[in-house]
Amino acid sequence: MKRKSSPCRDADQPMGGAARLAFSIDEIVQLTSLGRTTIYKLIAENQLTLIKVGRRSLVTVDAWQKCVDQLSKKGVPNE
Repeated sequence: MKRKSSPCRDADQPMGGAARLAFSIDEIVQLTSLGRTTIYKLIAENQLTLIKVGRRSLVTVDAWQKCVDQLSKKGVPNE
């Protein structure tokens, strides 16, 4: 029986031939080891952009990359 893989373990792996385009807040927290408070602070400060799909809040790979680029210049805000 094949085990289901977690989204974090497969984040850099293609899914069905296509790369992931967006991640949930919880997935970003797990992938980065940053706290939820820090992620929401980045959102509140308009350093990280969310998209809403129904009730879900997602962070696109492009939005995360832009945020990382900004943080590499300014640093991560304190929690």
